[in-house]
Amino acid sequence: MQTWRRLAESTLSEFIANPVTQNEAGGAEAEVDYLQILGGTHVDSVDRLGAKFEELGLTKPEVLEMGAYYGVVSSALARGGAAVTAQDVSRMMNIPALQARYQIEGVETKTLDDVSMGLPYADASFDALICCEMLEHLPFNTVRLIREMRRIVKPNGFAFLTVPNQASAKRRLQLMRGLPIRECVSRWIAAPHDDNWHWREWVDSEFRELLLGGGFTRIDLDFRHFVAPAHPNHLRRALVNLMYAVKPNLKDDIFVFAS
Repeated sequence: MQTWRRLAESTLSEFIANPVTQNEAGGAEAEVDYLQILGGTHVDSVDRLGAKFEELGLTKPEVLEMGAYYGVVSSALARGGAAVTAQDVSRMMNIPALQARYQIEGVETKTLDDVSMGLPYADASFDALICCEMLEHLPFNTVRLIREMRRIVKPNGFAFLTVPNQASAKRRLQLMRGLPIRECVSRWIAAPHDDNWHWREWVDSEFRELLLGGGFTRIDLDFRHFVAPAHPNHLRRALVNLMYAVKPNLKDDIFVFAS
């Protein structure tokens, strides 16, 4: 089999070349832009998940991805032999071409619009639960959702979660300039019916506390970038990369394996 990284890269390339949205969810142009900008995080997630499956000896893990969106991670994992359920809101899951893609990839789908009311799965249903860049969009106390995640993950399984790092270098610079660290009010005014904002972000100590409060007992936490630094000035780029090497907690993203 291809390495997990190569599998994810080939899946991402296929999906960029063949967008499934037209008038839905912002249209094909928005879909391609999203995948090109954040596709690196999808590849990184699949690579890390594949390594974890191999470490645990899981040859056909049962996986739930919450907030699967365009399906790169779910589809790549299914191609690698996992039994995957992709869950998202009806706005996404009701797109016919996206449903057809999931069927072709052999991915089960679940539509769930309100995760605050619990998760519709039996105890210890999944070897792995994936939730990437979703928790920050939820306008409620997420402790109860974390407890639901712990409930449906098998005792020897794990959750893989990622969130934006509120203490990143980018966020700190915004505050120093007197700018908001999340969406500014002008964007709310321009789109008063859009609730897809970041309602909450975390620093690493808080995110660890959240997961412990939700019932997980082992938290392996680290940092990564949404997009690797690519400033055209080579010296500046080298200095920025050196800063991140010395202080990785200044990177954009927090990721966690929790069990």
